[in-house]
Amino acid sequence: MMTDKRVYTFGAFQLDSQQKILLREGERLPLHPKTFATLLTLVESGGAVITKDELLAKIWPDTFVEESSLTKNIALLRKALRNGHDHSDYIETIPTIGYRFIAPVRMGDTENRQAGEAPQEATAITEPNHASPMPLPWRRHWLWGLCAIAFLCCVAAAMYWRRPSSTPAPITSIAVMPFRNASGDAEQDYFADGLTEHLIRDLSRLKDFKVIARNSAFRFKGKPVDWRTAGAQLNVAAILEGSIKRSGDRLQINVILRSTRDGRVIWASERNDKDLADIIAIEKEIGCSVTANLQAILCNDESSRIETNNIEAYLAYLKGLYQFNLRTSTSLKKAISYFEEAVALDPNFAEGWAAVADAYFVGKWYIPLPPEIVVQKGGSAAQRAWALDQHSAHACSMMGIYLSDTKQQAESDKFAAKVPLLNPNFAQHYHSMALYLALIGRYDEGIRFIKKTQQLDPLSLVVNTDVGYAYYIARRYDEAIAAYRHALSLDENFSLAHLLLGLALTQKGQHDEAITEVQRATDRGSEYLAALGNVYARAGKRTEALAVFQQLQQLARAKYVPPYQIAWVYCGLGDVEQALPLMQQSIAKNVGVIDFKHHPIYEPLLADARYQELLRKASFPW
Repeated sequence: MMTDKRVYTFGAFQLDSQQKILLREGERLPLHPKTFATLLTLVESGGAVITKDELLAKIWPDTFVEESSLTKNIALLRKALRNGHDHSDYIETIPTIGYRFIAPVRMGDTENRQAGEAPQEATAITEPNHASPMPLPWRRHWLWGLCAIAFLCCVAAAMYWRRPSSTPAPITSIAVMPFRNASGDAEQDYFADGLTEHLIRDLSRLKDFKVIARNSAFRFKGKPVDWRTAGAQLNVAAILEGSIKRSGDRLQINVILRSTRDGRVIWASERNDKDLADIIAIEKEIGCSVTANLQAILCNDESSRIETNNIEAYLAYLKGLYQFNLRTSTSLKKAISYFEEAVALDPNFAEGWAAVADAYFVGKWYIPLPPEIVVQKGGSAAQRAWALDQHSAHACSMMGIYLSDTKQQAESDKFAAKVPLLNPNFAQHYHSMALYLALIGRYDEGIRFIKKTQQLDPLSLVVNTDVGYAYYIARRYDEAIAAYRHALSLDENFSLAHLLLGLALTQKGQHDEAITEVQRATDRGSEYLAALGNVYARAGKRTEALAVFQQLQQLARAKYVPPYQIAWVYCGLGDVEQALPLMQQSIAKNVGVIDFKHHPIYEPLLADARYQELLRKASFPW
């Protein structure tokens, strides 16, 4: 390739792309191959901003690495480029987005040049013949003319290298913005939201293609979408926008696919006066048209598997999705009801069964549901989904969770390994794996997985909070606190982040601030009370802690409260004798057991031989 022979000159430096060397005034500077590749990518960008994700994908194409590796490369480059007499700035940081090479660059060629030889200038200017000097006025005019010619050559070269390519660069990342409900009826929100989520799940199955997860895309719901803002915040090259108007059994749908690089409309479509019964086919057609215009392949013999031919089952499923994503105790109960209605209407609706399983597994924490109900109903739904469709990443993921909950860890790991092959953008899977790995003591892997999730779901409150949780489990409390505060910068009222921030601050001995944070999480039910009791106890406020314990006991008479949550108060008080029986009850019911060996809240128990024996008898696979 021609690019492999180029030599770039900037300031006192020459960058030889063929021999992979950097020279400063003819002296070779040692650079690690990855550091050299980073510099070459920036130099070849022509002054354009290169995002962090683009750099990571180009420099480490087959490996998942943390952003810190890129930051280290940039730091090494800046040090190398400032080591000599030239202290110019060459690399500009674009906060939260990426980097840009800002120095003027001249380009030459390595053709016919020997190794170690200083690169030749792209254009040589011949010196005048001093044996017969020109008269001074003519020499001045000649010099001005030569400068003008050189200037015009530079302008022409710049115009050539910056001119738009006849073939735009391929787009390999996209966000589907929440479709606008144009019906004027808030009751139809579920329909627009469901269509959006359906498209996200369809597109996310594309290989070598980044699709932003639902949670981050829906941060833009109800807001005017500016393609520049969306492109920068979500780090994608394209966005899909749309509106849907439902009137009875008639539909009007408008869709626009737009580049975030320049705002160019790549594809647009208007589907007016369609039948509601055609909605599944319309969704599939939109997905196919989008990928065709992105030069990706989606519509083949194994196209979208989410469909059912029963429109009533599909509408019940969409209503379930809407309630599922509200993530409250009440909404999850409604979600389970809608999903179960969907599979009752169509017993062969595989995605409906996967959704039933998902709602039960999530409901275990949010409602909370008794573990035996979760294993029975959630596990049965997961098995049914997988039996109906063994190409579904969602069904595969649910099987992995079910097998883990029933301590069939070796089989669970096999299913977990299959999910990315079926859907490389399934953020929910990476999220689950991150928490699982952190909680079984594989802290570094858990952090890597949650960072991967964050790339696919950068604006999700839950994901950004669980970045902190992965650090918290690893006892990296300062980083946990920073991550929780970042999540709260996205939404200062997000109660889960307040609750977990309180627990992390307690570990740092910042008890007053910890109490304040947990008190802002009152909508978390029994979990809130348990955490508040723990931080009161850790702060030495025994009376307040015991008062919270009484509230938990009273609540447990009215609804299910996991025994381990009551044990949190005793762990805070250091009362192992009272905590042990409660932990034994939880282990016997197989609820929350994955947390019991590595979660910092149980540290008073971990030093007790009886507790260790309890864990051993429970046959923990980790």
